[in-house]
Amino acid sequence: ISAEAQAIQESGEAIAAEMDELKGKAAEISTEYEKSAAQADNLAESARGLVTEYFQLKNSTDQTKETQSRMAEIVRELSGDYSVLSGYVQEDTGLLNLNRKEVDAIIQSQTAYAKAMAAIQYNTDAVESYADAQAQLDVAQKMVVKNSAALAANNEKIAVIDRRRTEISEVLTAATRGTGKATQEETEATVGLNRELKYLNKERQDLVDQNNAYTDSNNTLEESIKTLSAEAQELYEKEK
Repeated sequence: ISAEAQAIQESGEAIAAEMDELKGKAAEISTEYEKSAAQADNLAESARGLVTEYFQLKNSTDQTKETQSRMAEIVRELSGDYSVLSGYVQEDTGLLNLNRKEVDAIIQSQTAYAKAMAAIQYNTDAVESYADAQAQLDVAQKMVVKNSAALAANNEKIAVIDRRRTEISEVLTAATRGTGKATQEETEATVGLNRELKYLNKERQDLVDQNNAYTDSNNTLEESIKTLSAEAQELYEKEK
């Protein structure tokens, strides 16, 4: 394979590789969103357990130093997870000046907020990934068109070469049928034609190698285009 044919093939493979990196992006975005939403729900579930413990201790008749310490510890943990609760902590006791219903409402609203932010990020990622996919598809499709045009041009060159090769072969065949000793001029002409034929054969093979490379490149690109087009459509649906 010629260096030019190798370069053609590598160029197509490089574009296909870039397209492959975008494959699976839709699934990745969905997974990230589901993960974020699940984290928000899990955090809320854990927090509600702490809130239950907190108010059980608060309503207990056994208000020991250990009880107060545990309640303050719970408040610190809840405030770490939901910073808005920090504004409702009593400075002297470290306890909340909220009732159970109010704390539950804050946790619920913060969970909804976290999910809303995850949804916004989800949509942003889908829009960006869709744009990336469309840009890469445009590059690949232009390469396919360029390859196809080059392949057609090479076929025309091969046709011209084949006609000339036929002409030379006919002349050389006729020369071998001649009688008598060839003149020096005839010998030189035969040598020149053989040299030209050798050159044309090499030129033709180079063009054939290039065409094979163009064909392989387009096959690779078209397969990637098909896959990425489906991916882009999925990303487009996720934007809505």
